[in-house]
Amino acid sequence: MAVRARRAAPGSPSPACSRWNRTTSPPLDHWADALHEHRDRAIELTGPDTYNAYLWYLTGCADHARCGRIDVVQFTCTKPGTPQ
Repeated sequence: MAVRARRAAPGSPSPACSRWNRTTSPPLDHWADALHEHRDRAIELTGPDTYNAYLWYLTGCADHARCGRIDVVQFTCTKPGTPQ
């Protein structure tokens, strides 16, 4: 399965909040870049089909967020009593 990455230009500015839409999708681009950087290890652990599926999913979601078809919201969960 061949995957063509669809990403915004590197270095796009990050918004102050944890919601991304038409202009940027920092977490998705960051996660796709990190996966791509560790391609060999990811394929070793999961196989090429799983690696390609996740790369396709992350880059596709980032593309849809930039085009305004979806919004991306990131939640950070902590245990009670954990310093923030």
